[in-house]
Amino acid sequence: RLGSTTPTKIDIRILAATNQDLSALIKEKKFRADLHYRLNVIPIRIPKLQERLEDIPLLTLHILGKLVQKNPKIVKSISWDLIENLRTMSFVGNIRELENILTRIVFHSESQDLNWQDVQSIVEPMKPPVEIDTVPAVSEEDIRPLKEVEKQTITQAMESLDGNISRVAARLEISRTALYRKLEKYGITHRGRD
Repeated sequence: RLGSTTPTKIDIRILAATNQDLSALIKEKKFRADLHYRLNVIPIRIPKLQERLEDIPLLTLHILGKLVQKNPKIVKSISWDLIENLRTMSFVGNIRELENILTRIVFHSESQDLNWQDVQSIVEPMKPPVEIDTVPAVSEEDIRPLKEVEKQTITQAMESLDGNISRVAARLEISRTALYRKLEKYGITHRGRD
């Protein structure tokens, strides 16, 4: 105990969980190997929900059962097409995400008989937007030093805003003092106004 000088005998078991690949983190020197070996006595790997989509029907019924226990009038039936469509979804958040989706479906649905058509408008907005890489590929020859790019940007801003220091600084999101320093650093002459 804190401040005590005599040891106290205890009998404990430690259960530790993570969603990280500890072996990879140890190789990257981001996790202590000695701690890993102390904790890693009986490893239990729980596969992601995405790796066991066949469990979704049982999990769905279990989760809905819990919701019905709290409010018996909330759901009368659930259609198989709803369960099948849930199996096609990508569950990044595992069972917690499935539970959140089902809770949202139950509380937003106007019918006690749940089917996929009724809940599509609820599930679709929850899907993360598809990321489109809008940045065009740049060849190595096109890469310029940052100083060059900064100088060109300041020069263009000064020209397009008639050298108005206040407006240029505001557009570049820097202070006027910082802009004056950069003008001097890059030798950009300005005949504009403050």
